[in-house]
Amino acid sequence: MLRSSLGGLSGRLVYGGGWLRALLIALCLSWGAMNLIALVIERRTLLLHPDREYTAFYYGDSLCLPAITLMIWYLGRHTLKSPNLSQKRWWHWACFVLGVAGGITIHVNDSFSRFYTRSQMYSPTKLYHDFVVVPCYTYILFSAGIPVIFQSKGGIRWRLAIVVIGLVFYGLNFYDMYHRKHDMHINFDWRRFSPG
Repeated sequence: MLRSSLGGLSGRLVYGGGWLRALLIALCLSWGAMNLIALVIERRTLLLHPDREYTAFYYGDSLCLPAITLMIWYLGRHTLKSPNLSQKRWWHWACFVLGVAGGITIHVNDSFSRFYTRSQMYSPTKLYHDFVVVPCYTYILFSAGIPVIFQSKGGIRWRLAIVVIGLVFYGLNFYDMYHRKHDMHINFDWRRFSPG
């Protein structure tokens, strides 16, 4: 079996093992964790109500992001070890900082837009999405994805598939910007640690 030549934390943790580990991390980071937080802490289900959820979450986080992660995993095994952008420490920091900035930007924009109520802005799923999912996924996908798109010897089809599925995911997000849903996040009372 070919070993991954992707460096950094994302290369070792996500792409350094088998394909199943990469898939489980991709599913659990957003889709799985958001559903678990909603069920256990917010006492509601996200799975059974696709019409109430953002399309980028319901279809993008469950299908597009895991597919991209698996393709990066595959292409990482066909990427030359050196020179490889994913081996550069500054690159990993830049991707992580970009993700943190993206999460903060989303949260601040939503705060200023007053689209959500204050208690919705601080619901567990909203906080988890903005401050864990966005930074971590940006880091995981960009730190390894950009190097494999440009440096992998794994074939043009796989690289094009990453780009196309990535564009579909961003298209779903663009659609959601114009079809916002007020009930995506619930009102949550942190003093009582319950929906309210």
